Amino acid sequence: MKAKYRFDYDTLRYEKLEVSASQVIRSFLKKFTTSLLFGTILFLLLFLIIATPRERMLQEQNAQILFQYHLLNKRLDNTFTTINKIQESDNDSYRPFFEMKTISNSIRKAGFGGSNVYKSFEGYENSKIVIQVQKKLDIISKQLYVQTKSHDEIIKMILDKEKMLEAIPSIRPVKKSNITSVGTFGMRFHPILHYERMHKGIDLCADEGTKIYASGSGIVVRSKFNSGLGDYIVIDHGYGYKSVYGHVSKVFVKVGKKVKRGDIIAEVGTTGLSYVNHLHYEVHKNGKPVNPFKYYYYDLTDKEYNNLKGNHPRSKAFFLNK
Repeated sequence: MKAKYRFDYDTLRYEKLEVSASQVIRSFLKKFTTSLLFGTILFLLLFLIIATPRERMLQEQNAQILFQYHLLNKRLDNTFTTINKIQESDNDSYRPFFEMKTISNSIRKAGFGGSNVYKSFEGYENSKIVIQVQKKLDIISKQLYVQTKSHDEIIKMILDKEKMLEAIPSIRPVKKSNITSVGTFGMRFHPILHYERMHKGIDLCADEGTKIYASGSGIVVRSKFNSGLGDYIVIDHGYGYKSVYGHVSKVFVKVGKKVKRGDIIAEVGTTGLSYVNHLHYEVHKNGKPVNPFKYYYYDLTDKEYNNLKGNHPRSKAFFLNK
């Protein structure tokens, strides 16, 4: 340590100062502390202002992740638009077509109540966008689940509809036959009993032995004789449909037999209350007789269609032979 001198005005001379060890230590500590404080402040300033290479890399990664979250958020909005269109088609077209109840918005767009399931995403710099995206993902997942269930129901209905369409009695049971005005569905003057009463079916005039076909798939539930219909057959098609075939001459099916549309089940005759070869044919829907022409009018000529549309005029004539 360099020696220090002090000017003495009395002697007008410089006198050497004597410095103790404690003074030297205090001086050193003071300078060291000042330097350390200044260095620390300088380091902190540099640390806060100038990022390290690793910090810059992490900042870039965070910025990229945030950008991807914003893109995902926009894509989710587009997905919502698509799902809404699917839901509208489901409620406005598909479900009504199959006579199914529509799914309410309260079910399709059910919220997420209860405890905060997104609490683990809180407390971060970009928590808001992260939670927003997660909520949308959860809502979409729920809506897709509901829509998938709806489509499963529709597919089941389609498959069931195929069976129903196969079961509906929709073809002419006798291929070569005449349909006359007196043999139509509705009130008529009975040609044998000579009084007016309800005619529950239509009469198809054909030669004896003409093949009779099942008009729809089903199960034979009755094959017997009575005084009015003579030998007759009843097929249960399911879905509320039954068909009746009366005045037949030969029967080729037994009770319990499963038949398909177009299978031969009998031959035309004139058994029972009849004196002309013909098939008395009925269709029942939910236990009530309905006009058979409604179910196979595509198989009719224009003239036959017009004859069958309404009740015929009172007539004593029975059939107009071919």
